[in-house]
Amino acid sequence: MKTFKISKTIEIECESKSSKMGFNHIARLKINGLEIRKDIIKYYNRTWESFEYESVILKILVNANYSKTEIDKLMKECRLI
Repeated sequence: MKTFKISKTIEIECESKSSKMGFNHIARLKINGLEIRKDIIKYYNRTWESFEYESVILKILVNANYSKTEIDKLMKECRLI
């Protein structure tokens, strides 16, 4: 499990789990420690990402209605890109 701090109150907790056909990346968006959203990406074979959990983090931020500008800023601030 790996945690990415977005701000003092917001974090994204990520983990990887095996599945019958491959593996899943799971992300949980938490505010003040409370989970407000969970997203999963299922993989059937390894895919290229510039860092582990990149795709699932982008998915959770998009689904949480962050704008592209906000997402780009968050990714840079967290040194995710």
